[in-house]
Amino acid sequence: GALEPNYSHLTKMMSILGGVQGIRGWLFNIGIATTGMLVALFAIGLHQSINDKKRSKVGPVLLILGGLGLILAGIFHCDLNCNNVVVEKDFIGLMHMLTSFMAGMCLSIAPFFIFRRFGKSS
Repeated sequence: GALEPNYSHLTKMMSILGGVQGIRGWLFNIGIATTGMLVALFAIGLHQSINDKKRSKVGPVLLILGGLGLILAGIFHCDLNCNNVVVEKDFIGLMHMLTSFMAGMCLSIAPFFIFRRFGKSS
C-alpha cells in the first residue's frame, strides 16, 4: 500500500493493489502467486519431515489448498477498483472472490491442525 497513492488497508480491499489498471498490479499479482507456490512447497516439505503415517494430514492439505487459492487469486485478479468483484460480478471476479476466500479460510485454519500434529509427534 505504501507505493499506491490513496490506498489504505483500513478502508480498501487488498485485492485493489492487484487490479489490472493499478500502477503495480502485475507485481502484486506475481507476488501473491509466488507466495502461494512457496506456501504449497512448504506444506509438502513439512508433511515429509513430520510424516509418521499415523498423524492427520489435514494441516498440510489445508496449506496446499491455501497456496493454490493464492496462486489462483493472482491469476484471476480484479479490474480497476475490483468492480468485477463488487459491482459487475463477472466470471473472473467471482473466481477471484472464491479463491481468495478459500486461501483465507484454509490458511487461517491450517495452523491449528499443524499445532495438533506437532503436539502428538514423538
